[in-house]
Amino acid sequence: MPPTRGEQLIQQLETQAKTFEPEIALNQKITSFERDEHNHIILTAENGDRHLTKTLILAMVTAFQFSGNLKSSMQTAMK
Repeated sequence: MPPTRGEQLIQQLETQAKTFEPEIALNQKITSFERDEHNHIILTAENGDRHLTKTLILAMVTAFQFSGNLKSSMQTAMK
């Protein structure tokens, strides 16, 4: 099987994900997240938008460079 280029892989993943009719939020900087009493994840974006989800897919421009607040939120939310 030949290797898949990154752009093609992303398009295939998006097509696959859309079969489940998810809400997709792109180009938002998430500043914090936490779990609620039902174990859902509440994400808060820099612009104030809030998203409620059971599943989270992170796509980061530069991996492993988190601000202190986001890093703390991640450690707490993933417990």
